[in-house]
Amino acid sequence: MESVKPTVYLIGTSNIQGINEDKLTTVTQITKFTSYTLDDTRKCISKFTHPPDIMVLHALTNDLKSKSPQDCVKELGDIILSLQQKWESMKIIVLLTTPRSDSLIHNTNGQIINALMKQSFSEVNVLFVDHSNKAFGGNPTPEMLAVDKFHLSTKGIAQLASNIKRAIHSTLGVPLPARQVVVALVSTEDVVEVPEAEVVEDNHLGPSQHLSLIHTIKFQY
Repeated sequence: MESVKPTVYLIGTSNIQGINEDKLTTVTQITKFTSYTLDDTRKCISKFTHPPDIMVLHALTNDLKSKSPQDCVKELGDIILSLQQKWESMKIIVLLTTPRSDSLIHNTNGQIINALMKQSFSEVNVLFVDHSNKAFGGNPTPEMLAVDKFHLSTKGIAQLASNIKRAIHSTLGVPLPARQVVVALVSTEDVVEVPEAEVVEDNHLGPSQHLSLIHTIKFQY
């Protein structure tokens, strides 16, 4: 008899539309929901009657254009705390803002939001994933962005998918291949190879405490 796979709800902006959730990983059953703003994310979550095993949130990208970093952090933080109060056993993965080059202000605010999220919720049982493998020295890598310098290119989406896959496997304690991850996209049948990531954890925590504090996945170039 086939075992039941853990369930994952992936809620995010248009950047996730190019990800084929059925091919992202074989260890979970993923359902994808598109939510363009934090308000959309709240409305989407309000429709759920049962929690998944893991909730992956990819928000902020659009909100940071019209809201202050502090407001973005507060709104997303409220969503996280509400989820934890409602479904205590559910794991939460938050994908931090992706680098962009359409506006220096927007890109800088994204970095501020990322830092504030890590700082403000350092005692909360959440896995934060940054996207340092889409930038160099704080500047976005051009090949990771579409022509509008805001949305992700095919390669950028592949890297996003890889980051999500690594976060899911890390949360479940399931190892990945030693050197690379192969990611399938919706828009292409080409195989995309992406670099290995490093999960940075507190050395004093044992395996059973893997998510007892915030851990940020950092990626090698």
